[in-house]
Amino acid sequence: MNAMRHGILSERAPVLPIESAAKFATLSDELRQHLVPVGPIETELVQRVATLMWRLRRCALLEASLFA
Repeated sequence: MNAMRHGILSERAPVLPIESAAKFATLSDELRQHLVPVGPIETELVQRVATLMWRLRRCALLEASLFA
């Protein structure tokens, strides 16, 4: 249940209800346009990069608010 409280390890969706799905979609689209994946493996890797970038940004925000 730890992942459900703060969403860092959420498996269902990278975007939490309090976050902007549109901003995540923009990040994903920009990465896809920049990296131009070819085939299903590269497409999956680009999506994973987008998800990990999103989660790392969340962690940075949580860390900043924790020490504020």
